[in-house]
Amino acid sequence: IPHLVGAGAPHWNPYARGLIYGLSLGHKRRDIIRSIMEGVAFEVRKNVEIFRELGIAPKELKLTGGGSRSDFWNQIYSDVIGITCVRNVIEEATSLGAAILAATGAGLFPDVIKAAENICKVDKKWIPNISHQKVYNEIYKMSNNLYSYLDEKYFFKTYIETLQHKETN
Repeated sequence: IPHLVGAGAPHWNPYARGLIYGLSLGHKRRDIIRSIMEGVAFEVRKNVEIFRELGIAPKELKLTGGGSRSDFWNQIYSDVIGITCVRNVIEEATSLGAAILAATGAGLFPDVIKAAENICKVDKKWIPNISHQKVYNEIYKMSNNLYSYLDEKYFFKTYIETLQHKETN
């Protein structure tokens, strides 16, 4: 569970905090880092599933920002979500969006969609690995069940309130 300062969409839980379940002495630093990457990918999957429930089925996921530089993490996203993931040549989303709007405003393209189609060039694609996806589907279910259980028992809220009480004493 990758929440360090509360959970955003779709949970909107200011009390949620990070948790690594199943950690043992046999795990290495790389295992912890991978579990964080997987946890973030699970959160993105939850949001993609909400889009699907609303009848919006994304064909691919565009990855941007510093994290998109990791081919390893991008493959995790693809495997966890079960969708093709792409990284644009221009990976900084803010700059890319500004360029698209500026090009449209300057009249170089008739609309934002045409500007994006011409400016957003794909650098690399990741296709879901079916065998990895099956394993991730099971872990995803367990992760969701764990989060739901902890939330229903007010674990996150009680934990934060206990820490706040400790700090004031």
